[in-house]
Amino acid sequence: MTPYQPSARAQRWLAPESLATSIALGILLTVVARFAGLGRGVFFARWMDRAELGSWSLAYNAISVVSFFLLLGLPGALSRYVERHRREGRLRSFLIRTLVAGLGVGVAACLVGMIFASPLARFFFDDSQRITLMALTALGTFSLVATNLVQGVFQGLRLSRINSLVQMGQSIGFALLGAVVLLLWRDDAIGSAWAYLLSAVVVMLPQTWLLYVYLRTLSPSPAAGANEPIWRPMLIYSFGTWSAGGLSELWRVVDRWLLVHDGAGETVERLAQIGSYYIVEMITLPLLTLAVQISILVLPHIVHLYEDGRDADAQRLVRLSTKLVVLMLVFGSYLLVTMKHFLLVTVFDDTSGQGLAIFEFVLMAMIAASAHYMLRSYVLCRERVWFTAAGWGVGLAANLALAAILIPRYELVGATLATMISAQIALVTIVWLSRIGGLAIEARLVGVLVLPLVLLAPPLATAAALGALVVVAATTHLVFDPQEKQQLRDKLNAASARFLPRRFSERVAVHA
Repeated sequence: MTPYQPSARAQRWLAPESLATSIALGILLTVVARFAGLGRGVFFARWMDRAELGSWSLAYNAISVVSFFLLLGLPGALSRYVERHRREGRLRSFLIRTLVAGLGVGVAACLVGMIFASPLARFFFDDSQRITLMALTALGTFSLVATNLVQGVFQGLRLSRINSLVQMGQSIGFALLGAVVLLLWRDDAIGSAWAYLLSAVVVMLPQTWLLYVYLRTLSPSPAAGANEPIWRPMLIYSFGTWSAGGLSELWRVVDRWLLVHDGAGETVERLAQIGSYYIVEMITLPLLTLAVQISILVLPHIVHLYEDGRDADAQRLVRLSTKLVVLMLVFGSYLLVTMKHFLLVTVFDDTSGQGLAIFEFVLMAMIAASAHYMLRSYVLCRERVWFTAAGWGVGLAANLALAAILIPRYELVGATLATMISAQIALVTIVWLSRIGGLAIEARLVGVLVLPLVLLAPPLATAAALGALVVVAATTHLVFDPQEKQQLRDKLNAASARFLPRRFSERVAVHA
């Protein structure tokens, strides 16, 4: 049988992308999507009644949390194993079996949500009469499960641009459709839920069509029999990433829970401290979000190198991407430190002084967590998935122990100090476990990982240290080795040749 040949346009969409394209498009489209989400949030908050806005918030959180538990880390496992099964000629069977299983769980959960809508509405919304909202929440949960499964496939195929476009399209579509629904139909939680569901379905159509086209290009293979043992490694990997995700989320929020229960003073005072913490996190959390997105984009390329038998190149990519992310975040954090008074006092009107006192601690915790996410790429590549869960487990235990000691004495400062120190402990743990897993840990990498400590110095001293770092990185091999510098020059030349006029790109190539 002649293999199916997709159209030229579909072939262009389904062609694997380079690492530079993945990161550049991923960052750009993520930023656009976040701005659209911010605008949508402002409009919803101004237009909807506070009780209805609260109901929609509960529905949206239920969709996110329930879908996370239903998926059990399967999208991450799909991203990891797609390349292996593609090379072994049984990708079609692998995808069909795993997608059917994952979608089957989503369908079952959706049916349960609709059949038991009244008691579940009582559980989620404290109102058994909100059956319609509960049914829409169940349908929204299924749509998110399906979207994440398909995105896991495209991530493994190194087609991150499709996922990024879908995320941006849904964010913008939800904002526009939500405004239309609220203005012209109904300005309540049910209207918001309909807008979310319709925008999710619309943007999923081209994504599903591309997956269908790709599956048609794959031919069944004798190696793709029904008895192929795929579930054991898949489930181990899925549960490992799922556990790591849960532990990292607990690590991030447990200090505030302890502050509420163990802090001194009245409850109102402790809640005010958490309010200041929330404002600081609104400014700093995008750094961690950006690093997590980059780690997701880089992982399929590391897996591709590893499955190709180029373990040394995979390790080099892990080290280089980790150093670049940490350096980028350190310079960005220094810029935020110089602007912290303007941001906290002028923009967010936080005159308590609490945010100013904890700003650097929160930044350092975010950078350490970002480095953790970048380094874990190698142990995920080697299928040592429980290593990353162990790293976050150690970090969570350290956070609990330190917070129990520091919060009663120093309240908010103690909470953030405990989180910062525990983040460093978790980072050291994943460095050690990565080394056990086979990653060569060089002195250059260690030096970059300890660099965020300069943020605790006075601003002028920090500026001098970062200036010296730029000179050292450009003139020596103390930060990047010769191969890494050559990789950076090659990427710079390729980017300039693609995006700049010819005469400018030639100048860049000469100076590089």
